[in-house]
Amino acid sequence: MGVNRMIPGVSGTVENNRKIAFDTLGSLGYLNEKTSVLVCGADGTRLFGHESDTPRRSASLIKLFIADYYLTASGESLDAQMAVSKKDRIGNSIITELRIERISLYDALAAMLACSDNTATNLLIARCGFDALNAHIRGGIGADGTVIMRKMLDFAAAERGCDNMTTARDCFRCLSRLDAHPVGRSLLTMQKDRERLMRYILADVGFAGKSGDIEGVYNDAGMLDDITGKRVFAAVLTDGAERSMAKRLCGRVGLAAYGASPDAAVCAVRGGKVS
Repeated sequence: MGVNRMIPGVSGTVENNRKIAFDTLGSLGYLNEKTSVLVCGADGTRLFGHESDTPRRSASLIKLFIADYYLTASGESLDAQMAVSKKDRIGNSIITELRIERISLYDALAAMLACSDNTATNLLIARCGFDALNAHIRGGIGADGTVIMRKMLDFAAAERGCDNMTTARDCFRCLSRLDAHPVGRSLLTMQKDRERLMRYILADVGFAGKSGDIEGVYNDAGMLDDITGKRVFAAVLTDGAERSMAKRLCGRVGLAAYGASPDAAVCAVRGGKVS
């Protein structure tokens, strides 16, 4: 189906809808020094970008890069087991809530990506170390604007200036690699957060990605098939933006990536599944 073909239930063409949507982001003041946006086709074609190479605090988006390391570079079996001690258990963690004492690499990755489990993330960081992760991020992924410098919830390190950083473009690089990996793609579809890039898409549209937020930071990055069935990647990073504005920005970028007009009856459109 051509990109400019009219789709039943969606006003306008994909190309025109996206142009209107991206122009609107600027006119409404969403694009400023506190926000980064990137929308790309599966081949890397840039459909829209704003400050896409600006490093910003990643929050949980850094978990995408940890997952890529274990799936493509560690050489370990996903069946390998990790012990979980009481001191390992921290907040925002189903591992902590369920008092799990042993977990496989696969289940740790699933917990990290599906529900942003911080205990799982810290176990994975400790297993390989910061040096191995950062070497892969730079050399394996080619993500020069991304660095991991602290574990989850280590805000003392952040106050010392040791924080996890990434860019919208680096998120695309990592997501495209995970999309090409069958386990990576499957894990990303487990992510439960649908209130950001998918905020205004009420149709049955498959989505795979990772969100993240800490004080002052509200991010989302993911992939979906647009209304023509073509894979599209989108990333929104905000640092210092007002949270309700950041939510609306994510939603508008997701709607533009999907190819629908903001005035369309999006809930009436039958979408596709990410598979």
